[in-house]
Amino acid sequence: MNRKAFALSWGRKIFFGLGWVLISMVGLSFLQSKILPHGPMGWFFFLTSFIGHYGLIVSLLYFVFYYPIIWALPNYYASRMWSMLLIVASCLLLGFDSILFTQYRFHANSFILDLIFGGGSDSLKSFPTSGYILLFVGITTVSLIIWVRGEFLWRSMQGRFSNPVKNWYLVLILICLGISHGMHIYGDANYSRSITRLTQLFPLYYPSTAKGLMSDYGMVAGNKASDPNKGFTDFYYPSREQTCKDLDNKNILFIIVDKMKPEDISQETTPAIEHFKTHGVSYENHYSGSNNSRGGLYSLFYSLPTTYWTASRNNQAGPMLIQELKKRQYDIGIFSSLPIKDSELDKTVFLNVEPVVTDNTGYDKNIVTTESWKKWVNAHINGDPTKSFFGTIIYDVVDKNETISSTSANEVGVVIEKPAITQIDGLIKSVVDDLYRKDVLQDTIIIITANHAADTNLNEIEISQVKVPLIGIYPEKKKVTIDEMTSHYDVVPTLMSKVWNCKDSFKDYSYGSSLFSHENKSWLIVGSDEMFGVLDFQRGLITSIQSSGKYHVTDFSLNPVPKHKARESVVFEVLKSLTRFHHK
Repeated sequence: MNRKAFALSWGRKIFFGLGWVLISMVGLSFLQSKILPHGPMGWFFFLTSFIGHYGLIVSLLYFVFYYPIIWALPNYYASRMWSMLLIVASCLLLGFDSILFTQYRFHANSFILDLIFGGGSDSLKSFPTSGYILLFVGITTVSLIIWVRGEFLWRSMQGRFSNPVKNWYLVLILICLGISHGMHIYGDANYSRSITRLTQLFPLYYPSTAKGLMSDYGMVAGNKASDPNKGFTDFYYPSREQTCKDLDNKNILFIIVDKMKPEDISQETTPAIEHFKTHGVSYENHYSGSNNSRGGLYSLFYSLPTTYWTASRNNQAGPMLIQELKKRQYDIGIFSSLPIKDSELDKTVFLNVEPVVTDNTGYDKNIVTTESWKKWVNAHINGDPTKSFFGTIIYDVVDKNETISSTSANEVGVVIEKPAITQIDGLIKSVVDDLYRKDVLQDTIIIITANHAADTNLNEIEISQVKVPLIGIYPEKKKVTIDEMTSHYDVVPTLMSKVWNCKDSFKDYSYGSSLFSHENKSWLIVGSDEMFGVLDFQRGLITSIQSSGKYHVTDFSLNPVPKHKARESVVFEVLKSLTRFHHK
């Protein structure tokens, strides 16, 4: 065997005989995140993905990085040093990434690396000392093992006439990859969370999906909730049971208008909402928790950032608000002009409740939704008069400025044109008037708001996307204007503390506080499950962070700001907070 073939053969034995084992052992450290396989399917998917994924990483190290260099420089020292450097570096990066993932539930990306290594000593201090010690010991141990094993293997191969290379491990890698990706295609199409939730354990893992193809071949289960939580838990929400005194339960009604901005409210276009604003409690600096529709609803009902969306869906954990309402035996009525199932809101926000979704198209669907609500309230009042109700009405306004034809109430046959938002305003007025006629308005808390403000540039966070109106109509509460910053995260804590007299810490179930706390909050998390942003109110900065790790910083007017001016201390505080409900 010539020198080149000998060095390449030796490299294969080192990478696939030793490197694969060492890298896989470091890969086990991701289980410290407490995302553990559950059930036979979960364990089989984990094992095949584990073998295949880390086998693929080792294959790339050998064939892409080791092979070309040693093919050109096939000597003793180049082979030994280059192989050790590649394997040690891979173990180091994996170990570093596992620490980041355990702390923040993020894999290493450009955003995290810029904060740690580009933010100065303050950023580095946020990294635990135990992590550095573990990495140092790991590097020394792995280097020693590779050097000793490599020397032994080199000498033993020199004493043989030939050193044939077998490819059984490459076949094993391909089989495991095929099985794991096939299982994920099936699991994703059939909402099998025991499979799909495990993909986050593997860095640089891009699972295959094919919902459309699976549906075409009839391989999708009819019941999308076919794999509910069967014991695995990586979402501890609420962190503990709440203790609330039994006060008189008030009726509660959420009226949510899709994409309504504060500037949409005026005496000319929305006279009813303007009246409620000037005669109720108006929150002038209020923000949704998301820049999209489902995320806005999620932040309102869960009082959590949408970064928890996947965890709550995987664990089949409904919102704290709905849990408390059911505990207090409220009648619950959800009426929506927006689709629910397509956005998986029935698996999260409205889990274990039966929302009534209007199938009509155009503006008529909002009328039908309103009438369905009125019939439900009437049935509730004619039922058990001792029970309170919780209602939610969600209006869909595709274009608030679109004019809609309607017949004048004063002159029969006269058709008038009004903006769509004005028509919604009239429906909201009719809902409140109906409660007044039924003599329940004085016992009802009404919250009028929007799920989010606008669909603009979804690749970054803008104030115009998340700043929304919030108007509260509270029994026996005088008109008040609140200028301090509030958010959707504050609504549930307000109900829990003010209505039901819950004395536990808001942090047990929420990222907010009371709407009446008058706190000067310094930052807010907004975004979606694919991207989130940090609004830094002290410095007037927005840091938008995509799931890929790309990020950019702007001021509130969307003027670009140098990335190094992002406030690392605030961002690290936010990142740490994002794992609050992932651990006990």
